[in-house]
Amino acid sequence: MIESEYWKEDLLSLAKNLLGKGAQKRITTRFLCVTEKQIVISFMIIRKLIELHKISDQLCDLRLNVFFSRAKININLLNRFDFLENYDHENEQSVEKDIGFICDQFIHSQILHLFLGRNREKSDTYVTSDHKMKSVIYRISIPEIVRVLKVIGNNYPSEMRMIWNEEKKDYDITTR
Repeated sequence: MIESEYWKEDLLSLAKNLLGKGAQKRITTRFLCVTEKQIVISFMIIRKLIELHKISDQLCDLRLNVFFSRAKININLLNRFDFLENYDHENEQSVEKDIGFICDQFIHSQILHLFLGRNREKSDTYVTSDHKMKSVIYRISIPEIVRVLKVIGNNYPSEMRMIWNEEKKDYDITTR
C-alpha cells in the first residue's frame, strides 16, 4: 500500500517546477533533460495512482486537449529525432485524449522534446510512444500538463467501494 499523499505532493511540486519562473536565462542540455525527466516521472506517478485506486474514478476518465501531426515519412529509430521535418505540423489537428493514453505516450516515449516559447519559457512538449511513433506525434502544452498535475495532486477520494467479482476472482473497486 502506498500513502498517496506523498506521491500527490510530488505531482504538485512538479507542477510548480514546470511553471518555473517564466523565461529561462540560460538554456542547457541539463535543464531540458531534467524537465523532460520530471514530466515522465509525473505521468508514471499518475499511472500508479490510477492503478491503485488512489484517485476518484471520475479523474480516471480525465481528458486532455492535445494536438497531433501525422508522419510524412517512414519514422525509424535513426531518423526519429528530426521530428520537425518528419511530421506534418502545418496540418496539425486538435483532439481530446484520456489520461491513460497520455500516460502511455510519456512512459513509452520514443520521442520526447520540450519546446520553449518566444520568451524562453516552457511552452509545449512533443511526445509519441513506440506504438504511435510511425503514425503521429502529439503536442501537449505545459499549461495543460500543469492543469492535470494539479487536479490529480489535489484529489483525495472520500469513498471506496469493493465488490467481489466472481468471474475475475477479485474485487471491482470504485472510488469517489
